[in-house]
Amino acid sequence: MNNFADKLYDLRTAHNMSQESLAIKLNVSRQAITKWETGKGIPDIDNLMNIAHLFNTSIDELVSSEYTFQDGQKYLFESITQYDIREKKHYDITLTDTHAVYVTSTDSEKLTISVASNTISNLENQCKIRIDDTRDRLDINLITSQEVSKEQLKKDLTLIITIPQNYIYQVELHATSHKLTLGNMDTEKIEYTGAVSYVTLDNVTTHCEIDSRTDSDITLNRFEGKLDINQINNTTRVHVPDEYMFTTSKKGIDTSIRYENNGKQVNDYSQEDATTQISINGIHSELIITK
Repeated sequence: MNNFADKLYDLRTAHNMSQESLAIKLNVSRQAITKWETGKGIPDIDNLMNIAHLFNTSIDELVSSEYTFQDGQKYLFESITQYDIREKKHYDITLTDTHAVYVTSTDSEKLTISVASNTISNLENQCKIRIDDTRDRLDINLITSQEVSKEQLKKDLTLIITIPQNYIYQVELHATSHKLTLGNMDTEKIEYTGAVSYVTLDNVTTHCEIDSRTDSDITLNRFEGKLDINQINNTTRVHVPDEYMFTTSKKGIDTSIRYENNGKQVNDYSQEDATTQISINGIHSELIITK
């Protein structure tokens, strides 16, 4: 059952569910979901059956020791690009419109980029990966054919990017995506620029900067470091686990921070001496921290 916590978490976030909404569907407390996802407890057989049914999987798959960092979905069409890495790099990744982007690390020396879809066939020609390697920098660009519409890209294009952990210096990601997931990464800085609706940081240690043109919903699960949110005329909601230690700060013009617990506004529960910091910067923007 060692990987059940990770599997449940990835299934929940892949379906854009909060812990609260999953708890309601399973008729359990949100605290139970938190325990299961942090490995502090496991569900009984009835709840395992309900989870398997809800996410259209099997109990064997839920408790299997095999696990990969993906969204649990099998795709009809997939194109994979691999590139050998031999030294630390600054990765500058520029994508077009996408439905989902997953970025994780690996112990191998190969950069792997999987482009996947259920409706876009001939991906090798429709969605090409171009890599430019110059000393300590690696530029990665997704080039899409004019035959594929923006609407189709937004609905059904997924990228899964796996970077060698020993060769990560910084990551810059430029994209417009419905969902961004960063997992199993320990690096100096990760910066996302563009637009994104849902963000998940899972087992990540870094300085993460998110510049989004839209309202965003961010889930922190085993995140350590600094999270900077830059926005104008938008609201970002950050979900934190119970007992999570963090401090907050705000900059800019007419920015605000408020706190919620179980959907109700409460007093500030951040802690000044915490090492993890969440900050808001911008104009006419709001940060809501909820647990």
